[in-house]
Amino acid sequence: MKFQNFISFEQHFFKAEIDQLPKVFALFLESNYELQLLIKKCLKHIAEKIEDIEIVDPEDLEQEIGSQSLFTKRRLFLIKDLELLTKDQLAEKLSLITESAGDDLFILSGAKMPAYFYSKVKKYAIVLDLASEKPWEKQKRLEQMLYAFAKERGFNLGTDALGYLMQYAPLDLGIMQQELLKVFNYIGSSKKEISVTDLQEVGVCYEEANSWKLAENLLWGIGEVDWDLIDPATFLFYPFLGTLRYHCYLGLFLTQREVPIEETPYQRLRMLDKYRDRKYPTHFFTAALQSIYKVEKLARTRAVSSRELLELLIIELAKEEMAV
Repeated sequence: MKFQNFISFEQHFFKAEIDQLPKVFALFLESNYELQLLIKKCLKHIAEKIEDIEIVDPEDLEQEIGSQSLFTKRRLFLIKDLELLTKDQLAEKLSLITESAGDDLFILSGAKMPAYFYSKVKKYAIVLDLASEKPWEKQKRLEQMLYAFAKERGFNLGTDALGYLMQYAPLDLGIMQQELLKVFNYIGSSKKEISVTDLQEVGVCYEEANSWKLAENLLWGIGEVDWDLIDPATFLFYPFLGTLRYHCYLGLFLTQREVPIEETPYQRLRMLDKYRDRKYPTHFFTAALQSIYKVEKLARTRAVSSRELLELLIIELAKEEMAV
């Protein structure tokens, strides 16, 4: 069973008894921070249902699976970074999983789901694929998570404040939570209702205006960018990639939408008039997403400065635009 909407997955997974669920869960989400939070949430739910379960993060899956004895606790295996495995490596792991003991559980995860993965596991796994999450679904999910984040700390994030945060902050949960923590520390115990004024006084989102304008300029050719304001020493590159990726999904939405923009559920998506006349085809936005993934992978595996990464990204996007 595959879910591409977090709310549907949440209702199915967290409300069901463990013995009603399959032995394999697969989670795919581009943001590693959000993915780790989701894994922790799933582990907590399973641990509450199964006493004395052993969490195993195996270096050698075959050896770990084969090491079970009569006195071994029920085990849950964590298998990460599926997108880094070759087709043969993944096939080998899936074979080990299907042949493992009936009581073993598995959580598989990665930044994106391999193209051939679901066809191999659909008969015995629950898959949550948020790597291709629609923009308005991501916005709704982030809103719920931010509201819960504030609630857990004794604060109420008002509708206006939440809307302001979603409109002007980088669409990155970790950054948003950090900004909220600044606000919580700033107001202390003086009040519990977070307002737009509180966010503005603490300086939340001051960096986003440049990030948003830069994304519009690079992807849509809209406006001018004051490059003097892009300081490589302070430029938040990963949140910027999230903003740029968001614009790519908006572009895909505009080229593939089945309903008028006016009927979309969130105001941020209705503010698209300036993009209507940008007649880029679907494959441009798909290629742009691949370029973003390529640059992000480079950033995570090599010591490259923000300036060099930004320059490489500009070159990659220019190539795609020239190919249109």
